[in-house]
Amino acid sequence: MLLRGLILGLGLLLTQIVYSPVNAKEPNIIHNLPEAISDKLTIAQVKVFGQATTTGWKLLSGSAEAKNRTYIVIFGKNDDVLAGLYKFIDETKIQSASFTALGAVGSAALGFYRAQDHTYSVTKIEKQAEVASLVGNIGMKNGKAVVHTHGVFSLEDGSCLAGHIFFASVWPTVEMTVIENQTAPIRHEDDESGLWLYDTKAQ
Repeated sequence: MLLRGLILGLGLLLTQIVYSPVNAKEPNIIHNLPEAISDKLTIAQVKVFGQATTTGWKLLSGSAEAKNRTYIVIFGKNDDVLAGLYKFIDETKIQSASFTALGAVGSAALGFYRAQDHTYSVTKIEKQAEVASLVGNIGMKNGKAVVHTHGVFSLEDGSCLAGHIFFASVWPTVEMTVIENQTAPIRHEDDESGLWLYDTKAQ
């Protein structure tokens, strides 16, 4: 009985040590948004606002010569999705593609385009959110590859916020599949909307 009591006591002590909050590692989640992201942005103010130091990717199929590559892109903790995507584009030289992703973020900034004054109203998410959907494409604008992406982000209570993605700080991961197109569509400035849109008839 004494031995059994000692074993049970030791087991309880080890359980307290392993599951003690004191020993739990506090996650380093960035909930703050860059100061340059205001409540309203003009088209000229839109840029890559964040950084990405741990984004990586792997070729799943295809070749650069055939322009039919499929990649998986993994964004690490506190990487900005936009910054990571442009890093990926710079390295792989992809000029045209579509992509989808899921994961979670610690913060994000989303835009709603106001046609009446050609500005974006910005919705700020400064807490943990699930990436319920993230879609977009890569195309050419003035000879350079550019990203256009929208996302839906779900909060703890099940509500969702959505819009054009300006910034999304990953935590703990975002997993993306990128599928290359063989022909790169070109964006041209549309005077009426003020945006750079695809024109299927343009060269």
